Amino acid sequence: MSRHATLLAAIGLLLVHFLIRSQSITQLEPYVDEGTHMTRAAVVWNFDAHPARFSHGKLLVYFWLGLFDGPPSTNLAAGRLAIALFSTITGAALFLLGRWLWNPYTGLLALGIYALLPYAFFFERMALADPFAAGFAVLVAWRSLAFARHPTLREGFAVGLLLALASMAKLTMALLPLLTVTAVLWVGLQRGDLRRGFLRSLPGLCVAALVVILMWLPILIPAYVSQQTDHPFILVNEFNIQRDDAFAPTGPLDYLVSVLPLIAEFTSPIFLIGAGMALVMNGLRRQSRGLTLFVLVWLLIVALPVILLARVVTARYLMTLAAPLTLALAAGLDQFRRLPIPTSRQMRQAAGIGVVTAWMVTFAVPFAQATPRDLPFSGNNVFDFQSGFLTADDRVREAAQVLSEIQPAGIVYATKEACHMLSFYSDNFTLRCLDDDPVPTFGQTLRHDLASGQAAYLVISWYYGPFHLGIDWLQSEEIPLHTPPRFQGPGYEFRLWRIHMKQI
Repeated sequence: MSRHATLLAAIGLLLVHFLIRSQSITQLEPYVDEGTHMTRAAVVWNFDAHPARFSHGKLLVYFWLGLFDGPPSTNLAAGRLAIALFSTITGAALFLLGRWLWNPYTGLLALGIYALLPYAFFFERMALADPFAAGFAVLVAWRSLAFARHPTLREGFAVGLLLALASMAKLTMALLPLLTVTAVLWVGLQRGDLRRGFLRSLPGLCVAALVVILMWLPILIPAYVSQQTDHPFILVNEFNIQRDDAFAPTGPLDYLVSVLPLIAEFTSPIFLIGAGMALVMNGLRRQSRGLTLFVLVWLLIVALPVILLARVVTARYLMTLAAPLTLALAAGLDQFRRLPIPTSRQMRQAAGIGVVTAWMVTFAVPFAQATPRDLPFSGNNVFDFQSGFLTADDRVREAAQVLSEIQPAGIVYATKEACHMLSFYSDNFTLRCLDDDPVPTFGQTLRHDLASGQAAYLVISWYYGPFHLGIDWLQSEEIPLHTPPRFQGPGYEFRLWRIHMKQI
């Protein structure tokens, strides 16, 4: 295939990639974390406070989503389209990696598989930090190899910039500098002089490290100083890394065993088996062992922080694996057509294309066409995306409709999860999110906000039990919601109350 034809094919696949991610983009109900991200994105560009104060390890995604902030009713589509748009950079970089490391056929195959991989497009249709960070990981892999082959100071600066941005996109990308070092060591071994290759790269590596440090200092210094105040920076969400309760996995192996079936529902077992076999196949060939090691290190770097630390067992935390797994599979299929077995190269190539086509027809395309509620999920995937516990289901929309029709609606207070789900429907009322544990401070908040006899509204969606008002100077009456909750588990109530201070 000529270079011109390869480029046209890549552009065509990128258009398919974006079409899949942008079509019917609001079909999945708003996910609670999307509300969190868009709420922070709406204020991050104001710089009223240091943006890292509420970063929760995902600072950069708020700046990206903030560029597309608008009325609440349009924010879901705008935020999701922003991530879908950024994902085209992920796909393009994956194509460049495949073409550069192997050949144009591998690059196109990797891009085509990634475009249709549900593990990629499901999350790249959501306003989340995980697909955003995944794109930076692919860019780091690409430029790390470019730096390893031509270790100039300019390339070192580019790698350092991407490493800093990747870790700001999500702190779980903090180990990516090891991927840059792996690229340097591999190229040095490939050229037969590891020591000389490393020494040639050392100035550029120092530049990269300096860039990362300089970009993080405006965050780390104020964060350190804030620890002595009443409002410390939240660089890491400690709730997500606590493994001291009955719901958290007992260790890395337990986490891995629990999460693999969830990943398989987005990839299919044949994809995971094929990617594993591809890594083994390329690892057995002397010429491609370095590349196999590079991909394995990439997989470990993005997976280990989650497997070792994360409290929540969810497939989305590991969707950054989608790109290296796809690259490994594409390289394996390319290697298969080159095997010295007594069949023609064209037949082996046709067999590989046939397997990929069968996977597309039987898994990827039906997955893309199904509505989110109809996907054959199980376990935590049901809890995350189909139960209504973490997504804005019909009951949430009914509450929003009731509040929108009240004139004047007054202030609507909502517990944290309810607030983030309601935020996309709050064009016609003022929404205020309560703290994680609002019971001790709610009365004080109301005394500050409400005049005697003035009405407000309270929405609860409570993880740990019902919200008890228990304030003697407050009158309350529940507004019944007729839509039954989809989630029937304990510790969850989505209820709407009208509240007002008693006449004095």
